[in-house]
Amino acid sequence: MKIPAFLNATYSGDLKLNAFVSHSLATIEAHVEANKPVFFPEYTDHSVKHIELVLQTAIDLASPAARGQITTADASALAIGVSLHDLGMYLTKDGFESLLSEGGRWRGVDFFDHGTTWRNLWDEFYAEATRFDGRKLRQLFGDNYRPVRPLPSTDAIWQDSDYLLVGEFLRRHHPRLAHEIALHGLPAKDGDAIVICPTTSEDQLFLADISGLVARSHGIDLRVCIDYLQHKYKNKIDPRNSHPIYLAALLRIADYFQIQSTRAPTARTDVTTFQSSISQGEWTVHQSVRDITNTGGDPEAIVIIAEPTDVETFLKLKRWLTGLQRELDQTWAVLGEVYGLQVHSGLNLLGLRIRRLKSNIDDVAEFAKSVSYVPARIVFDTANADLLKLLVAPLYGDDPGIGIRELFQNAIDAVREFNDTASQHPDLLSLKRYELEADVTLRIELDQDGLLDEIVISDRGIGMSSETIQNYFLRAGSSFRQAMHGAETMKMSKDIHGCFEPDASASEP
Repeated sequence: MKIPAFLNATYSGDLKLNAFVSHSLATIEAHVEANKPVFFPEYTDHSVKHIELVLQTAIDLASPAARGQITTADASALAIGVSLHDLGMYLTKDGFESLLSEGGRWRGVDFFDHGTTWRNLWDEFYAEATRFDGRKLRQLFGDNYRPVRPLPSTDAIWQDSDYLLVGEFLRRHHPRLAHEIALHGLPAKDGDAIVICPTTSEDQLFLADISGLVARSHGIDLRVCIDYLQHKYKNKIDPRNSHPIYLAALLRIADYFQIQSTRAPTARTDVTTFQSSISQGEWTVHQSVRDITNTGGDPEAIVIIAEPTDVETFLKLKRWLTGLQRELDQTWAVLGEVYGLQVHSGLNLLGLRIRRLKSNIDDVAEFAKSVSYVPARIVFDTANADLLKLLVAPLYGDDPGIGIRELFQNAIDAVREFNDTASQHPDLLSLKRYELEADVTLRIELDQDGLLDEIVISDRGIGMSSETIQNYFLRAGSSFRQAMHGAETMKMSKDIHGCFEPDASASEP
């Protein structure tokens, strides 16, 4: 494993620390390289390369002044903590069984977990999973999903959905697992553990705990970590000459920044079909990023250039950017609370080089001019994905022909409405309209086996603006015509002007 030169130089002069860190990192590297993340077959890169990138990014985020305050304990805990933070994703099937076994060594950290065992966590998760609706099951398991079932025994044959279910459980709790791995080892076969951090002395136990806390911190509120340090060591600022809150800040921001396209190479997506829509979405977001730089006019800003090719990827990227800026703001606030008044010791210098995030999609209106889709979340949303089935069934039953007839009627009505509006405003006839062989067309698409795959009904009707779709068409109980009642006719003409291009007029079931 390649460790940043600054970190290596900081702790290597202390022979005991160097031996401790070398043993921990070598064990982690050996396990990661020898095993596949069996519960996360579709995730982006979390290999040794990812660990190296997060470590380097963490050091790059530390300002020169802050580096001067990093101690040998800090360098050791950061190297181990970063290496641990995703190690739970490399849990084997045997290791998972050991983790859940009664009387095992992985019983949580009292301050955080309050005696809740991993078996307790699994039982709670499984009870929740049995109530997942169709949308959630499709996200996890793909289109050919089925209801959640009890896990087979370890020596029985597991299906892909079993692995993915455990993966979702571990995804939620892997920050806690990282802390326990530091203290008790990585769960292995028959309740045994692979020792990562030796804990034979008080100093080793302290460093293992701090490293585990740093790893755990990327999944919890930083202020909870402050409370833990105060509770256990009576010192939230520099327990035993270490600065865990600063290390936690470096990890959480550095990990967030790992969105470069190399983590999701197109070579794999070109030949792989993902079962989980969540994984597919994550890969497309990574692939949309073209450049990440710090060379703009603002030295405290990172600039991200991305080219999301569809609205789903755009929305995920937008949420990611918003989340990262929120993390930066909160992290700076916490660093100020912990170290801001420590001018006398120089610890007030523990800060980040970056405060702001900028991107080419910040100005949504301007970005919209460069893409063929509307970069906005426009969806008919319900609390339960199966609710629409309950509403549709009494009207249409099981006969798809009734639904197709309804779509046809809607298309015909749209054409009639356009003709009626154009008769009052002949200037609308000069607008470019959707090119079709007729005012309403039907296209039937077959799959490679000659079976029905898709039915597309298109029309040259009045169309809808994106505002109309979002505010009326997809809002239950809302009526565009009632809202327009009493408005000036030319105002309506202005609203629909330009809505006759293909993306606005074509309708698909």
